[in-house]
Amino acid sequence: MFKRITSFIITLILIISAVGMGLKPIPANAKNNKVSAHKVAFNKKFCIKPKKTIKIKKSNVSVTLDNYYKKTGYYDLTLKDKKKKYHFVVASRDEGCELYYEKYIPNYKIKAIKASGKKLYLKVSKRKNIPKAMSISGKASDHYETKKYEYLESDNIILFMDKGIKFDGNILSKFEEQLKEVEKLTGLKHTKHRCTYGSYCNNQQYIFGDLPFDGVDTKNTKIHVYVKNDIHPHCFAVPNDYSYFLINEMDLDINNDDELCNAFIHECIHYLHTSNGTSFNSIINEGFAAYNEIRALRKYQKDHNIEDTEFYERFGYTLKKGEVTEANAESLFLKEYTNTERVYPYGFAFMTYLHETYGEKAFTNLFSAAKIILKKEVKNQEINHNDLSSKGCAKLLKKKYSKTIFKDFAKWLNNNPQFISEY
Repeated sequence: MFKRITSFIITLILIISAVGMGLKPIPANAKNNKVSAHKVAFNKKFCIKPKKTIKIKKSNVSVTLDNYYKKTGYYDLTLKDKKKKYHFVVASRDEGCELYYEKYIPNYKIKAIKASGKKLYLKVSKRKNIPKAMSISGKASDHYETKKYEYLESDNIILFMDKGIKFDGNILSKFEEQLKEVEKLTGLKHTKHRCTYGSYCNNQQYIFGDLPFDGVDTKNTKIHVYVKNDIHPHCFAVPNDYSYFLINEMDLDINNDDELCNAFIHECIHYLHTSNGTSFNSIINEGFAAYNEIRALRKYQKDHNIEDTEFYERFGYTLKKGEVTEANAESLFLKEYTNTERVYPYGFAFMTYLHETYGEKAFTNLFSAAKIILKKEVKNQEINHNDLSSKGCAKLLKKKYSKTIFKDFAKWLNNNPQFISEY
């Protein structure tokens, strides 16, 4: 499953920008516009008002409330550590205060306690040591279970794990192997890109309700994979902000050839696809992931003689007989089904058809063309994201390949019964 998010921090900065949004901050005292400073100790709650500075005793640290925006309830602040400055925002909500950072503050943590009009109550503390990665043997015969929040780290991947997660000692080497296979099949590479620390924090708190891994790879240089039970695997990946995906404990069972665990491969494909640029409609997104997932899994499948239809059925990738016809193929694509689970088999079959008909670079060419379209639309302010709509996808497919591409796809299905189940 693939989901998209936008950057909270960019949105907030745009909202609180007095110039960009026409908002006016609460003015400082008319008689004296000079910033005044008071001192407080680490770990002590303090109150700060607009244009005031609080210094932390026995340190070179200070916090300044630069602006308060009454209309939105946002507080624009700066923490200064010697000559370095770190900008952050506090948003006052009914349920409490939320912190949004531009970048990681290495030595100090800030807690927003409460807000009351112009008054904001904060606490500054020294950071504890950054958590260290859990050490494992690398052997399939060794088994582990996390007793607390733990993470594993390899050359390209970090697994952030909840408490009580069971896994084998060769999990990282297996995932690294699968990542290389996915990169080879898709032609897409993991890219290091800009990541706001605020998004890093927001998503970690959303997943665990806390920041147990605060300080670990805050620049998102590696692929972040969160492992948590009772969740459906899904991916949040964008070109220019924090990207990651979620899987559960079942998806770590990588040494059981009879029960192929496909979640890491599937979500990794989404990650590489959308963190590199254009996202399409759900049929194309899921179809591209499913198409390459099946290609990868064929390599790891124990019984290579299994029939295609049975193999596809294992993952819910077969269409019903008569489900897609020349008459409805395009309308199904545009509407993306009312039952979202059906986008997987349609997308899988469609992407297979596309590659078999137009060559191994069929998706790559589509991807490149979509980037140009979206760049133009964003520049013209027609859209403000990297998603191409179903209508836009259909238009591009017809232009790039064939005006009758959907009817041609339905005809192709009639000659490829391995994509059809009798149920």
